[in-house]
Amino acid sequence: MNMTQFWHEMYSVTIGLILLTSVTGQEDIVLLKLGVVTGPCQVFCDEQTIIKGVSGLNYVISAKITWTYVDVSEPYLVLNTVNRMKDSDIDLVLLLADVDYYMNFSSLLPDNQTNVLQWATPSSANKDDTDKVSLNNCGSSSTFRSLVDNNEETVLNRCRTEIQTDFYYIADEGRGHHKPTENALVDIVASLAGHLKWSSTFVLTDKEQNLDAVVHGLSVAGVSVMDGMMPDIFSPRFERDFLAMIDFALRDMPNITIVCSMECVKTLLKKPFSIARREVQRYAMRHITRWLIVTFGDHSAADQLTDIETNLDNVVVIVLPDTFFRKSPFKVEDVQTYIQGVLSDIGSGYNISEYNTTIKDLTLAKFFSNNKAVCQWVAIEALMWTRTGRKFATVGHVRGSGRILTSGDIFPNAKFGFNGRELLVSTNVWYPFVTKHENMTFSGFCIDMLDHLAVSLNFTYHLTMPGDGAWGTEFDNGSFSGMVGQMQRNEVDLLIAPLSIQTNREAIMDFSYPYFFEPTVIILKKPDPSDTKWRTLIDPFTTTVLICIGISLPTVSFIMCMLEYLSPYYRGLPDRASMRGLHHFSDAFWYLYGALLTQGGEHMSDAVSGRTLLSFWWLFCIVMMATYSGNLIAFLTVTKEKLPFDTLSGMVNQDVYRWGMIGGTAFIDILKNTQQDVFQQLWSGLVRFNRTDKDILSYDPEVHISKVLSGNYVFLGDKTYTEITMRNRSECDMVIAKEEFLPLQYAIGLPNNSPYTRLFDDEILSIHESGLLQIWKLKHWPKRSMCYGSMVPEATIVSLIDIQSAFYLIGIGIVVAVTVLTCECGYSYWKKRKGRNTDTTEVIHKYTIHSIT
Repeated sequence: MNMTQFWHEMYSVTIGLILLTSVTGQEDIVLLKLGVVTGPCQVFCDEQTIIKGVSGLNYVISAKITWTYVDVSEPYLVLNTVNRMKDSDIDLVLLLADVDYYMNFSSLLPDNQTNVLQWATPSSANKDDTDKVSLNNCGSSSTFRSLVDNNEETVLNRCRTEIQTDFYYIADEGRGHHKPTENALVDIVASLAGHLKWSSTFVLTDKEQNLDAVVHGLSVAGVSVMDGMMPDIFSPRFERDFLAMIDFALRDMPNITIVCSMECVKTLLKKPFSIARREVQRYAMRHITRWLIVTFGDHSAADQLTDIETNLDNVVVIVLPDTFFRKSPFKVEDVQTYIQGVLSDIGSGYNISEYNTTIKDLTLAKFFSNNKAVCQWVAIEALMWTRTGRKFATVGHVRGSGRILTSGDIFPNAKFGFNGRELLVSTNVWYPFVTKHENMTFSGFCIDMLDHLAVSLNFTYHLTMPGDGAWGTEFDNGSFSGMVGQMQRNEVDLLIAPLSIQTNREAIMDFSYPYFFEPTVIILKKPDPSDTKWRTLIDPFTTTVLICIGISLPTVSFIMCMLEYLSPYYRGLPDRASMRGLHHFSDAFWYLYGALLTQGGEHMSDAVSGRTLLSFWWLFCIVMMATYSGNLIAFLTVTKEKLPFDTLSGMVNQDVYRWGMIGGTAFIDILKNTQQDVFQQLWSGLVRFNRTDKDILSYDPEVHISKVLSGNYVFLGDKTYTEITMRNRSECDMVIAKEEFLPLQYAIGLPNNSPYTRLFDDEILSIHESGLLQIWKLKHWPKRSMCYGSMVPEATIVSLIDIQSAFYLIGIGIVVAVTVLTCECGYSYWKKRKGRNTDTTEVIHKYTIHSIT
């Protein structure tokens, strides 16, 4: 219909109405003022139009239409136009534009009481055609909501599902990379890629024309594209061919875009892919990939895709109806026909006998209820996991221009971790990290951590153990034993145990961020303190101190003797040489020895020089005796443990003790390939001892503890286990040497090049920051050592064995005295034989008289 025909018909209608009015003699009762805001005028456009509708035989309702042509893509121009219309007493404004935005006029123009109806594109000017588009079934399983309700409050004009709450407009930054085109498919795919911040995607289509258009649109939007044609869905090799194509994109392009028919989509999603655990990348495809599927149909994905059993987590389906691509620009005749129909309905449906304002209200309400339009939004449906299977849920809507409305994430399953899948987890017993109970149940530090990870990352698990009970040592052919071997063969999904990070292991598997740091220590049996109790009197001083004291006593005695002998003070004394005193070495020695033991002496120096030396010797004796007495008390009350060696080098350089460690662990690989001299000696000793005693490398730590308790054996193991083992023994008969070596880092094991490594890294870091590790340690570590009582301060009763050295000293004194007596007797007998002996009584009498004098 051209404009000439249109105005001819309008002229005929107007003349008819005038004639009808003149015949009936009736005047217009109601004049409804309507404002129409539409896009820029293209050819010839009216500014005002009057439409009359017959209301029975007695009433006629007229509509005066004021046309305004603006650039409707600019919300500011539309807002100003609506605001100006209030001055013209406009009753209703029709926004005749297929715009991408929504304006809340009631809040933006609070003083403007004019009603605004954002009128979507009619599907056809034919009334029979427009009736086919139901407002309650707009765009498949969606419903349409009017712009105003009974309270005349403006609400969002869009399509929405019946079960979803209101969506809120989310501005997508990525849309700035894509300019809308005339192709709705390209606009939707490119806009969603930008909204999702995809830098790359793998595109598959079943039609060459769709592939070229989508690839070009994505490239223009700045998205790197790898493309291909969909394999034949009816071929028995479809799954194999499809997975082969996906393999090229899995590493660098986990985002998959598929545009194909509904039958193709059903084939893809109907059943899960058959992927073995050993195919690590394919096996992880279920979790790491994002699938954006665009198909075509007249109903939603929820209606058409039923009984879906795919194991892909992140799938979004957009079903584009045929009407979505049909261009239907606004036409003047459509608007006028629509308004004419509303006026006719009012006239034929009501007996007007009330005031004009009531008729206006009824007419405005009829405008809203008769607004029949093609829905310009299509649902974005995500495939969710539910208790009853896979179900679709609407997560947003998208227009043909690429405008997106969402209430959250387009791929909500991506935040649900593993979406409840069961993982096969291997572990190994090592108290207190893992403890095995009956019925293959486990507990411990690592199991608590695994439970926390299962909740945080949304997975379940089944625990298993390595058949050989080993942890993981490397064989000559490059294969590994134990848990590491299980992971190398991709037999399990995770390793949860005190498994240390090692260079050779990282070549065939991945490790998470360490959750525990552990040094290696030397544990041996405590020496028997009774074996050294005989040294109690000399232990307070070291051997060096005792030697220095032993040298000081005769040296100072000699100096004292010389001072007394050379002092001028004694030169006037007659016959001084025959007198006893400090000028004799023997007298000076016994005097200083007595002073050292805090005892007095018979002789005293009269000279100032001698007394000066004696005063300093007394100070020396006070310091020595105070130190000795304090240390002696400590030695009598506190047991001092002196180990045969404190370091690894001291251990390998002695021949009394053997050493061993847990076999099948990282220690074996480290020591076997080490270049350090100490570790090489340690390894050679293990090899030498293992030839005659296979328990040297036993997998059971209790075997090593038993050997330690039997004596002359050293166990090399991690510090936590040895400390807890010592705490749990009431005898307190083991001790840890001072040196720590070979620090270990315990981590979770994953398949090599696993896409989940970053996921577990982040979760382990979160566990570190939350303090959960300390809580689990407090739960599983012993609260108090069973030999705690030995460390409680209490009065100590000194036993005979503690002071046995004093009795030994008396015995030694008796033996020495008898020996000296024997020597004296022998010397006296020798003098008699020589005739040079004197009367012993006279000598003693003379010595006594001389001393008294």
